[in-house]
Amino acid sequence: MKIQTKIKNLTIRPATAQDTPVILLLIKGLAEFERLPHEVVATEKVVLPEALSCPLTFERSFLRRSNMKKATRVVIFFLGIALAGVFAGCLMGPVHSKPGTTTTVILVRHADRVSFEDELTAKGRARAGALVAALSGARVTAIYSPDLKRNLDTVRPLATRVGVDITVKPNLSVLTAREVVDEILSQHAGGVVVMVGNVTGNLQAVYNLLGGTGAGPNEYGDLFILTVPDQGPTKVDKRRFGS
Repeated sequence: MKIQTKIKNLTIRPATAQDTPVILLLIKGLAEFERLPHEVVATEKVVLPEALSCPLTFERSFLRRSNMKKATRVVIFFLGIALAGVFAGCLMGPVHSKPGTTTTVILVRHADRVSFEDELTAKGRARAGALVAALSGARVTAIYSPDLKRNLDTVRPLATRVGVDITVKPNLSVLTAREVVDEILSQHAGGVVVMVGNVTGNLQAVYNLLGGTGAGPNEYGDLFILTVPDQGPTKVDKRRFGS
């Protein structure tokens, strides 16, 4: 059963097995927001079966009981399910590059950061430098980032090296991901665009909207290169950078 809403491109529907990586990502992102990433114990093998069979069992399975108030666990659970529905609704319709062009979009997560802060660690700063080396021959034409220091610091060395201004998207989220994707494919058709995102959803949303399947580049050092043609499926090249 699907419920069509009054919001453009938003449909609410039951979760399916294909939604498992997205649901797990949202759980991890919300737990990080609550400063409790260490409490997440869920895996893709238990997320969907338990969510569909018994929500209360599911709630207990993906978060440890230690050092957590029940109210926080319940809030994260229901927010995760609600956002998963919104997220799934936003992923309607395939996208392609403009006729006669092929656009390359390179997706990375921000580099390693200090726990619960917006500063990169020494390892994160080194990884930001490694991103420059990893994309040295990519001929980058645009760089996108939310207005978060950790994200900007991740791509600033690259922007300096290639001489490209960072396009800052202050409200880059699951709900605005489609707008960003449409802008990239219309304003930078045929180019090479780098986007640095977050595990709270914007990165996964952009990845899926561009034609990627499964989990997106959600780990530090993940570098996914998506080749978006003017017709046909998107090709995904999954790489790593830094150490």
